[in-house]
Amino acid sequence: MNLHGLTLNEARHINLSLHYLERVIQALSRKGTHHVPYRNSMMTFILRDSLGGNCLTAMLATLSMLHVNLDESISTCKFAQRVCLITMNANVNYLPSPEKEIDYLRSEIKRLKKQINETNNANKQLTEQEKDECMFAIKQYLLGEDDFVMINDMRKVKYCIEFMRDKLSLMTKELESQNLRSTLDIKRKKCMDEMESKYKQIIEQKDEEICILLNKT
Repeated sequence: MNLHGLTLNEARHINLSLHYLERVIQALSRKGTHHVPYRNSMMTFILRDSLGGNCLTAMLATLSMLHVNLDESISTCKFAQRVCLITMNANVNYLPSPEKEIDYLRSEIKRLKKQINETNNANKQLTEQEKDECMFAIKQYLLGEDDFVMINDMRKVKYCIEFMRDKLSLMTKELESQNLRSTLDIKRKKCMDEMESKYKQIIEQKDEEICILLNKT
């Protein structure tokens, strides 16, 4: 078939688009391909989501049973086979309803306002009653009581942490002091034992000298 003018130009563009579509299909059907040439033509760019995106795509292939079109029919079948090799992972797009979105935003605003209030109240000093509540909670925690009081106020949490840290630091210092005293007592006892042994040796030596002198006399 001889084509001329506008028909020839259209046929050339159609064949070129099909060529670029073939390259996209080949890239998608091969594993490990990092680049898919969607932008080579307008058709492949438009079909981008249908070919490799979140879609379920069906391909319809038209074949001719005439002997003169056998080569084209075989080529179409091979093309359809390559399309079947493409793996699609279609997922349902979740579109939240406006009511649910509004409820979510309201809850988020409420949470942020609560966080702001807690931050603003973090610098306020605790009252004596609140400190007593913290001490009661610490006592319950240390005793392992089942009815342990949960603390939701960050100021109280900070006070409890600082109180426990100070107590732990004081206990550590006392333990170190006891260990130091114990070490000094051990050294002192060792020194006294050495001095006692030395004096015993001196006394024994003097006793021997006295005995020798008495025997001579």
